[in-house]
Amino acid sequence: MATPPQFDQIETLLTCAFGGPDEARLVRRLRAAGDMAAEYVSLQGGVVVSYAALAKFGAPHGWLALAPVATLPEFQGRGFGLSLVRAVCARHAKAQTIVVLGRPEFYQRAGFSLKRAARLTSPYPIANTLLSGPGADQPDKTLVYPAAFGAV
Repeated sequence: MATPPQFDQIETLLTCAFGGPDEARLVRRLRAAGDMAAEYVSLQGGVVVSYAALAKFGAPHGWLALAPVATLPEFQGRGFGLSLVRAVCARHAKAQTIVVLGRPEFYQRAGFSLKRAARLTSPYPIANTLLSGPGADQPDKTLVYPAAFGAV
């Protein structure tokens, strides 16, 4: 779990990984609004090298958005991000549905499914929306992201 003393490192990581401040602003807004469910980090020598956030959806109730997820550029391709996403899912997926918007080829390796997300309605592209878990069900739900996502 991320701790407040790590928040500055997380902000630097997000700014470096995404080439700008938008994701760091998103995280600050989610925290301020009370919409952050959990934050996780991977450490290497005491330095935060990967980060994953879980935000609470407005709807469906109890569902979580995995966003943002990032790894410092110099640590990308070494498995830090994938290991962190897998650990986050292992901790939460049995009790909660997790949705991620991102590169399908990466998130499918972490156990997410494009097929399960096919019937979702989202303000973001369904072609890049994945659901956690190996189930065969395809929930017919409308995703209501926290307001912070629209402010980025």
